Amino acid sequence: MKHKHTLVRMVMLLALLATGLTVAAVPGAAQEFSATLYIYGEESTNAGAIVLVHQVYYDWAESTVTWNNFYANAAPQYAPTAAGSFASGTDWLSVDITALVQAWMAGTSNYGVLLEQDLTGFTRYSSSEGLVSPYLRLCTDGVCEDLYPAEDAYIRSLYSPDGNYNTDELWTGLYGQIVKQTLLKFDIPVTPPSGGCTLTPGYWKTHSMYGPAPYDPTWALVGENTAFFLSGQSYYQVLWEEPAGGHAYYILAHAYIAAELNFLNGADPSAAQSAFDQATTLFNSYTPDEVAAMKKTDKAMRATFVSLAEILDNYNNGLIGPGHCEE
Repeated sequence: MKHKHTLVRMVMLLALLATGLTVAAVPGAAQEFSATLYIYGEESTNAGAIVLVHQVYYDWAESTVTWNNFYANAAPQYAPTAAGSFASGTDWLSVDITALVQAWMAGTSNYGVLLEQDLTGFTRYSSSEGLVSPYLRLCTDGVCEDLYPAEDAYIRSLYSPDGNYNTDELWTGLYGQIVKQTLLKFDIPVTPPSGGCTLTPGYWKTHSMYGPAPYDPTWALVGENTAFFLSGQSYYQVLWEEPAGGHAYYILAHAYIAAELNFLNGADPSAAQSAFDQATTLFNSYTPDEVAAMKKTDKAMRATFVSLAEILDNYNNGLIGPGHCEE
């Protein structure tokens, strides 16, 4: 964690201490929790333009990240569906990203967020190296803590896209012909596993916002309509897609989605985390059609999909891990 004690930050910290607030507790089921990202806009050519906040899928470092090496990762580099949005301007700007932070606290890989502005203008912000740092405010039952970025930088599409811009400024939007985007990463406390039980894909597919069974609010941490990697389908659509002919993509996807929701619902992920992470890499690399073709072109890779699905299925059914719930 960086420690950049500017005068402005010291004043903010003293003001926080004066309120008597303490570090926020890790959110539990009975607690009211919120997570709000704040960033200070110093210049904006089109106030009110929408800035989207996306969950990032790959790790990066502020000292080395560039446009070219960030986008060299297999697409998508970040979640297509935004975790939140705010209107650009010149003042403190904020966005609620509670669901995303809760997912990180539950153990989802935390590579931070990317800020992407519509290309009708640009916004320049102060970075953690500037006078007014961005911060993430976590509040549990009215007790709040401000986290400052562990990493922040901006990347640009043209004129030195291999350059690293870890400076006192952050940017979003279109500057001349250059597209600029901001990356932010925060060290988020991870909730200790609750030892909660697991549920199968059959439970999760019927307890979404679409029914027919009663809604399970764990779905809100993922979003039924969130794009599922390179599938061209939503989480909900993938979960209801029959794996006809032993389609290994959907066999693994069903087990993966159930495991992700079980993690977010408080089940200890330890027994399935390695398989889950390997599956994440595969889904970032292959489409359903490519996996279907593996029956003829790459039987070994298809077998990898199936073997990971077996581990995740064993986890979801309680054969490994914390055990299956009594529904």
